[in-house]
Amino acid sequence: TVTGANSVAVEAVKVYSGKSTLTATGASSGTTLSLATVNTDNTTFATNGSTIKGRLGKTGDLLFHLLSGVEVRSTGDLTLGTGSAATDWNLATSRAGGEAGVLTLRAAGNLLIKSNLSDGFSSATPYSTGTTPATLVDGNSWSYRLIAGADGAAADPMAVAAVAKDFILSAGKLVRTGTGDIQIASGRDIKLGDINQPALPSVIYSAGRAADPVLNFTPPLTNQRAYFTQDGGDVSLEASRDIVGTASSQ
Repeated sequence: TVTGANSVAVEAVKVYSGKSTLTATGASSGTTLSLATVNTDNTTFATNGSTIKGRLGKTGDLLFHLLSGVEVRSTGDLTLGTGSAATDWNLATSRAGGEAGVLTLRAAGNLLIKSNLSDGFSSATPYSTGTTPATLVDGNSWSYRLIAGADGAAADPMAVAAVAKDFILSAGKLVRTGTGDIQIASGRDIKLGDINQPALPSVIYSAGRAADPVLNFTPPLTNQRAYFTQDGGDVSLEASRDIVGTASSQ
């Protein structure tokens, strides 16, 4: 029995093994897995949500959350996207059963994030259209576990082997979420961006959600690009050697 908790989450995990390429749309086959397939599988799982909650004695418990866990495993390098916006993983609309989930990418080799991985915003890119910033969305967000040089024999999904494998986030790309947590581990280095492209920073952050209204306080207009947020998730980076990034120009 769990008492006194603000919320209780149970993660039901589906494992996709032997993958090397992650795309956003289209069919999945062989070593390629698409977000479209993941969403379909999660939606199918969520149709059993009421039955599962009933068997756990949690029917009607608003503090209980049944989450879709997605774990992708590779025996070598694992690459998300190609750098094109069409291959971004935008999880903002991935809400099977009305819940955000947990994404785990376990690469025995290098983990290469070449496109944006985003939740908590209306768009996977910094701007929704033109120079209009992407806006925060309501509710909970996905959490991520991102592992390069993963120890596939370990029970701990964050465990890494003593191997020369890196987590690499491409220049100009982002890994972000809203209220979810971001955990990154690497058998060697965590590399952010390309030191030869300082004008294209790569970023990792949690933004939280729009803050609840405060009595006698009027928030700034959206077009002023200022947001007051709360409940941002934790961000953890653990490299066996170095965390390498491009120096800020500010």
